[in-house]
Amino acid sequence: MPDPKGGQEGLRHRRGGGPASPLPQGPGGGGGHGGGGLQGGRTATREAGPAGLRPDPQELRRSLPLRQGEPQALRALDSPGEAPVRARIRQDQGWGGGRRGREEGDPIPLRAGGGAKGVHPRSDTGLPGEGEGGQPGVLRGLEALQGGPRGEGRGGEGGRALSARRPPVREGDLLELRAERLNSLGDAVCRLDGFVVFVPLLLPGERARIRIGQVKRDYASGRVEELLEASPSRTRPPCPFFGRCGGCQLQHASYGHQLLLKGQMLKEAFCRIGKLELGEEVEVVPSGRELGYRNKLASPVAPRGRLGLYARRSHRLVEVDDCLIQEGAVRRCFSLLRGKARGSGIYGYDERSHAGDLRHAVIVGSERTGQSMLVLVTLELTEGIRALIEEVKREISPTSLWVNLNRQRGNVILGDEFLHAWGDREILEELGPFRFRRGPASFFQVNVQVAEELFSFAERRVAGSRRVLELYCGLGSMTAFLARSSGFVVGVEEVGEAVGLARANAADNGIDNVDFVEARAEDALELLERGFDSVVLDPPRGGPSPEVLKAIGESSASRVVYVSCNPSTLARDSSRLIEMGFELVELKAFDMFPQTAHVEAAALFER
Repeated sequence: MPDPKGGQEGLRHRRGGGPASPLPQGPGGGGGHGGGGLQGGRTATREAGPAGLRPDPQELRRSLPLRQGEPQALRALDSPGEAPVRARIRQDQGWGGGRRGREEGDPIPLRAGGGAKGVHPRSDTGLPGEGEGGQPGVLRGLEALQGGPRGEGRGGEGGRALSARRPPVREGDLLELRAERLNSLGDAVCRLDGFVVFVPLLLPGERARIRIGQVKRDYASGRVEELLEASPSRTRPPCPFFGRCGGCQLQHASYGHQLLLKGQMLKEAFCRIGKLELGEEVEVVPSGRELGYRNKLASPVAPRGRLGLYARRSHRLVEVDDCLIQEGAVRRCFSLLRGKARGSGIYGYDERSHAGDLRHAVIVGSERTGQSMLVLVTLELTEGIRALIEEVKREISPTSLWVNLNRQRGNVILGDEFLHAWGDREILEELGPFRFRRGPASFFQVNVQVAEELFSFAERRVAGSRRVLELYCGLGSMTAFLARSSGFVVGVEEVGEAVGLARANAADNGIDNVDFVEARAEDALELLERGFDSVVLDPPRGGPSPEVLKAIGESSASRVVYVSCNPSTLARDSSRLIEMGFELVELKAFDMFPQTAHVEAAALFER
């Protein structure tokens, strides 16, 4: 029997055993998202759904009654072909006499209140030094909460059986090791008598002489001194800064092999963390561009006005004159800004003294609309910064220019205070038939072509739903896709600026079957009591809080689409949703970040 969603025939399984049942027929097949780009300022039109799908939005709006004394945020409702996954629960049998512990990048255990203190609520970068989620300081914060960078003190890769004896290696040792696989950060996992050594820039199957660096109780790190056996998938990195700059981790692998590795990483996370064994390989949707795909760059600024990116897991700046994974508009702005910053007498930020003029330069661009935005992140609006603003206006002329004041110590790139310096307040980006406004603090997917694939996947999976609740909706980009094939969509987002943009974006695109609620997801869970048949969520890297998952499990929703940029938290939460009675029907990866170890994924759950 063909899969109604366009995939192959297959089975799905739920926790607790029992016979598997064939996938039922259902609406929503077909590929793509249809429609063409906007021309001449016309608003986009939505595709017609199945017969009877689109009742009057006002009728649906009225059928979500608000009761006396509800939080003000909730009253916003009153305002005008993929193969199914075969998943089997794996009992944790351990290895090497001990339980497999956490590894670097694993999620923090769920607890009330959500993610870890000090971790930015959303990361749209996946690159060290290019966003809150990729900063080494954030990694250190996660390490502290997890007992060490790879589970030190909690078993780690080596398991508890190794923790009682002395590590078999010392700093400076030279060993011949073979890489087994990659961990979630792109490091090769090698073993010596069960003891794990993490090695960057080595591919699975390769054998090399490894110089041991830092040694911990349960693991060690090392570097390649000599490659003895190379993988046939090894290739010459296109970027001259690869290996020094920490932004990319996989440029030494052919692109086809990168996709294979990312599918394996996702499958391994589900096995090791979620205790779920997937019976089939995970499909990874490729990026149309292997280079030149990113629409955002956040460059730290070092003393003497030097721009670049951080070295791997450090705050040591590597000065670069180009970044090949950025879109052309971003690269051009970065090149011009480098010259202006160095020649203007601007003094970059010094972390130790907490002094300097310019901390970061955040560049956002869109090749589809030709617009660009530059945000200068400073301690104070000094005369030097004022002079640089005038040069930027005259020589670079971005569509939008902002100054962000960030006076706090630490790793968070943006502060809370924005000053509009010049040009438009927002820029436009195109996704499918839609145009979206984005502001200086807006979260937006960095790879627009892959974002279209991802959002279309979510749209097809909830097609035919009368009511869809979207949690962590941001500025409403995925909401627009969901609204094309659903009766009514309510988006929940805690950032006020994003909610304002979401409402404006819906109006600009002629979408009238949506509403947006400004609230934390935890504070809007009462909405789930109002008969939503599908829930879509795209949470921060740390995943949703326990309250959110529990409320979804107790709701009447029969379908859940969970989008995640962190395979570890997706694996953890998938297991919990299965415990609540959902079935994992589909799992698909999307290569949002080529040349890096990061991967976006989406899972469909039904009951």
